[in-house]
Amino acid sequence: ITGACGYIGSTLSQYLEGKGMTITRYDKGYFHNCKLKSSLPEKFYHRKGVEDIIEDDLLDQDVVIHLAGISNDPMGKMTKEQVYDPSRRYSVQLAKLCKSQGIKFIFASSCSIYGIAESGLVNEESQAIPQTDYSRNKLEIEEELRTIAGDGFSPVALRFATVYGFSPRMRFDIVNNMLVGSAITSGKIILNSDGSSWRPNLYIKDLCKAVYRTIRVDIKGNLLTTMNIGDESNNSKIIDLANLISRHTNAPIKYLHQSHKEEADELVRDRKVSGRDNRTYSVSFERMRDILGEDTCRTTLNEGIRELILDLNDVQITSQIFQDKSFYRLQFLESLLHREQIDTSLNWI
Repeated sequence: ITGACGYIGSTLSQYLEGKGMTITRYDKGYFHNCKLKSSLPEKFYHRKGVEDIIEDDLLDQDVVIHLAGISNDPMGKMTKEQVYDPSRRYSVQLAKLCKSQGIKFIFASSCSIYGIAESGLVNEESQAIPQTDYSRNKLEIEEELRTIAGDGFSPVALRFATVYGFSPRMRFDIVNNMLVGSAITSGKIILNSDGSSWRPNLYIKDLCKAVYRTIRVDIKGNLLTTMNIGDESNNSKIIDLANLISRHTNAPIKYLHQSHKEEADELVRDRKVSGRDNRTYSVSFERMRDILGEDTCRTTLNEGIRELILDLNDVQITSQIFQDKSFYRLQFLESLLHREQIDTSLNWI
């Protein structure tokens, strides 16, 4: 697993080990100490970026799950090319290594590539209209994988819906996690936008199940297989999601543009959004059910939000913890840049 010490990687690696799998972890280590749960088992990982992985690193591996990448906001004064071009290059390089060694390659893509879909459900054959550099990067990597496929190499791109739920290396810069964290710690739910946009949602434990089943299923064809991961019942408007969280926490809903200045914190503000969020899409997951099974992603939003609230209360989440940059990926990377711990190539100094 690349990006094994991230929000998803920390949970996924433990899940797969629980299924009896032996995991080799690769991670640059940016977020090694960004732990919400101090009891997180310290598993050995190779502190190495994907760009430095060589053939010998993949000996005796059956599957590579490629999670590593940069999140979806502008970062500091870095250009989009500085942030995203390396991830495209090293993803392709890693895929080619897997092809040469007969290793199954699973790429973590995103439903955000669909961008704008004003009506109906989009599926894997729908036009992608990415609205962010992050989404364009995911789509570009998919297109590269499509050209590499063949000669016995059948890569898989899992287009995850918006992931949420508890992880030992938590992220509060994801909409569901942010709204729940804010409701618990401040007694308010603050929306960046008017809440009218649609999003698909995916509970992190369902994501783990989907990856596990993708590992186990035999996907051939010498082509790239793209697969949306989630469930139609969890397509939701942001405002409806906020109302659900409000019912669980009794926290009122406020809008960022109506809030006092001190509430318009950089940790809460989405730099891509001002007023209405143009990104809106609802997604079909029929292909996933056909390949991985009907019961792959069955956690409802109500169940997932309730469990997330219980998990955060269990670790006694506070405002101080919620506002810690450690749990906001881009702001934390920017702090590493500012402290000159990493350079503009995002390499350790």
